[in-house]
Order: sequence, then C-alpha cells, then structure tokens
Amino acid sequence: MSLSLPIHFNDVDFQRQQFLESVQTSILAQKDGIQKALLLAERAHDGQTRDDGHPYVIHPIRVAKSLLEEIGEREANILAAALLHDVVEDTRVTVAEIQEQFGPRIAELVNSVTRPRAKEETEHDKFTTKPKNYQKILTSSTETIRIKAMDILDNMRGWVAAEQTVRLQGKLPRWLHEARLWYIPIGEKAGNGVAQEMREIVAYFEK
Repeated sequence: MSLSLPIHFNDVDFQRQQFLESVQTSILAQKDGIQKALLLAERAHDGQTRDDGHPYVIHPIRVAKSLLEEIGEREANILAAALLHDVVEDTRVTVAEIQEQFGPRIAELVNSVTRPRAKEETEHDKFTTKPKNYQKILTSSTETIRIKAMDILDNMRGWVAAEQTVRLQGKLPRWLHEARLWYIPIGEKAGNGVAQEMREIVAYFEK
C-alpha cells in the first residue's frame, strides 16, 4: 500500500495563494474577514514550526483550504475560524481578542476546537486529558466537527509527508491509538470521505 500527497503540500506560499484564489471564486460575502483571519494567523504563528520543520501557519491554511475545496464549506466565518483554530491553544492570542476583532461567532468556533492544556504537557498528560476533548468534539456542532476533522486529517497527511521522522518519534503509538478511538469517528461525522482517508493512513502506518 502506498500513499501520495500533492507535490506542493509543504509549500506555504503555494498553499496560501491557492486558498486565496479559491476564496475569490467561491465565497460571495465576508471575504475581508477571511483575509483578516489569515493575516492574524500569520502574525500569531510567526516563528513557529511544525515537527517537520515547515512554518506552522501552513497547517491552518491547509485546514481552511481543505474545508473549502474538499468539504465544500462556503461560510466565511467557518473558514476564518479554521485559520485561527490553533492561535488560542498555541500562541498568546485569547478568545476575548478574537471576539473583539471578529465577533462572537468566530470566537465561539475557535473556542470550541481549543483544548485547555498545561504549559508543560507530557505525553502521559495527553493520554489522560485528550479523550475528554475528543468526546466534547463528537457532541459539538456540525461546524466544529468539520473544522476539527480537517485539522486532524491534515495532521495525518503530515505523517505521510514526514514518514521517516514520524516513524522514529515516540508519538506515533499514541497517534494511532487516538486515530482508532477518536479521529475516525470524528471523520465519520464530518462525512465527505474523511474517515476513509483516515483509515487508509492508519492502515499504512500499522503495516
């Protein structure tokens, strides 16, 4: 079994440009809010990198892009929330600041996918605290589930893009455990073939 990703998967400039082009052709209202959210995400995540070494902001851009192009999400507020989905959890931006700049709808969506966590969180902490968060997601709104599902799927696609590094990390057993218990059920609720792709990735890494 082999898995492949688009050649530009980790090209942040390409992903950004493609997303903005899709927004221009697909979104009829509130495009300025999406652009504003993108700029905040870029500022907030400036200097942060993912485990694979690429700029962190490529992740929320890909999540929003996937929501738009793969799920067919057309609500600007949901796309803006997708761009901002990690800023409260991983930067100094607060939910209150998001509400002030973007309004209660986007702030509520961002808060719904934000997991409270300790400043110095261990792998054991994650094993014990993350299930509560995933259970909350499974009983949340359709919009929250879609954002979280595409967040998870993009992370899983990242496993494929950085396969050698991922297989050497101690995190993979936890990720596969979470995938079977939580990721795939969340993907099933999101629909659009998300869960099936998750299953294929899990099967690939379990071989």
